[in-house]
Amino acid sequence: KISEETLSHAIALVEWSSSHARPVWKGAAQGNSYHVFRLAEYLLERAKEGRLPERISAWWLGKRIEFLDSASDIRRALLRLEQEGWLVRAPTKNGMAFILNPKLLPKAKA
Repeated sequence: KISEETLSHAIALVEWSSSHARPVWKGAAQGNSYHVFRLAEYLLERAKEGRLPERISAWWLGKRIEFLDSASDIRRALLRLEQEGWLVRAPTKNGMAFILNPKLLPKAKA
């Protein structure tokens, strides 16, 4: 037999752990955030130095960074930065290109 008090504690524990598990699973489903943050730092640093190209592409990044292993990892990170508001999609004839969100430019120049 399980007492009412034990059942109440179990329900409370499940509710508490569920609320904490959701963000963890969401992050896991979207991929490793560490590399996304590193890419954001890299782009912001390049912008501060005035060395960011007009358009940011997976091809351009692939020639310059080593912390993302493949073109698909780079594309996923770029899309995540777009989703988070760091990047804005730029028109292009082929492939995918982005620009740094203009709202971030004052931070890049600081």
